[in-house]
Amino acid sequence: MTPCTDAFENNSFLAAWMAGNLAGALNGVALNPASAIKYHTWGRDDASFSRTARLMWRDGGLRPFVKGTAPTILRDVTFGGVYSVLRNGLLLHVAEGRGESSPSSLLPSPASSPSPSSSNPRRRRSKGDALTFILNFIAAGVATTVSGPFNYVRPEGGGREGGRKGGPGRNLCLG
Repeated sequence: MTPCTDAFENNSFLAAWMAGNLAGALNGVALNPASAIKYHTWGRDDASFSRTARLMWRDGGLRPFVKGTAPTILRDVTFGGVYSVLRNGLLLHVAEGRGESSPSSLLPSPASSPSPSSSNPRRRRSKGDALTFILNFIAAGVATTVSGPFNYVRPEGGGREGGRKGGPGRNLCLG
């Protein structure tokens, strides 16, 4: 077992929620600076990623790279938590419907994965693979819908408003 499921051995939903939230938080912290640079390059024909990063650092130090981190983390934590819990619940529900105590039969195992030396690289996928894909797709779609509104939460003067005060996220500023 993983450390997270060891800590929450009797509650797989709590373990899934914690794992999803942690993954979302780490993703938000790690990728927000790159997103900030990307947003600063929009609408500029002569902008390059490295040049924009240098100009942002020169003009604002660390601040332009961390501005908007809070709503990004909130969005990614929401997505990670909802996706993980919903995926876990759907897999468990289907497994119980099949009379199984664990959804492990629906998850790909290393033994079922094709190897590079496999004689049949176009092996036929099992019904479990297709069902798992559909359940993951549903969980991701719901998580995207639930976390989507956080895409409109922007720090004042940020986002698509181009420095204009206000905008759709004005009263929701978190970063």
